[in-house]
Amino acid sequence: RARNAASHAKAGKIVSQRIDPLDQLPFPKWDIFDRSQFYFSPVPRKPFFPVLTSRGCSFGCNYCPYKAAIPETRMRQIAKVLEEIRYLKKDYGVQGILFRDPIFSINKNRTAQLAERLIEEKFNLKWSCETRVDCLTFPLIDLMQSSGLSHIGIGVETVNEPEMKRLKRGIISQDRQKEMIRYCESRGISILANYTFGYPNDTRQTLLETLRYAKGLNTNFANFFIVTPYPGTEYYEQVKSDILDQDWEKFDTSH
Repeated sequence: RARNAASHAKAGKIVSQRIDPLDQLPFPKWDIFDRSQFYFSPVPRKPFFPVLTSRGCSFGCNYCPYKAAIPETRMRQIAKVLEEIRYLKKDYGVQGILFRDPIFSINKNRTAQLAERLIEEKFNLKWSCETRVDCLTFPLIDLMQSSGLSHIGIGVETVNEPEMKRLKRGIISQDRQKEMIRYCESRGISILANYTFGYPNDTRQTLLETLRYAKGLNTNFANFFIVTPYPGTEYYEQVKSDILDQDWEKFDTSH
């Protein structure tokens, strides 16, 4: 079997054709996986599954692989998302979901509609998502929480605002970040804050300032990553002459 697999190994670039609309895609066939291993600690309810309601990102952060892969947000119909959740309920008894969209609430009206439908359907789920705090409002947070939201992941990145502007990251003020984080926490929603180090103009001082800010926010969870020049991003083109290692296995935000 090993020899046969090796003889069919692929080399070079694999081109995947764009699928429009996304609702043509079938639901994932989870039977082929050991679903007992599916677990996400911020939403400790099982059975647990990921669901994707949209692809891509319309923001302009020039180091982001989402932007390189799919440079605009493409959304599934809410009716199809609900159909997928019914499928997960019927076939697997789903209790927890991670909505793994790059920015789940990038369209606040659509997100509100989806939350309302989750309530109407009485799915009784606990769920998580990833978004930006400038894509949230107090009423939307209330509605999402009522529909089962228990956890949000957000990108704080760094306090080095000049570098963020240079890399086309939309600036969200620290006051706004604190306000939205504290409000979520008051509603029983845990927060994961993501931070990124190693921008070209970072210094020891900016790194320490970001660490102090992270400690001040004191979110339930925090991730600290190294900014990574993914091929296909504008950032990669800016720094490629300085890259010394082409081992793509190391392009994982941890090396």
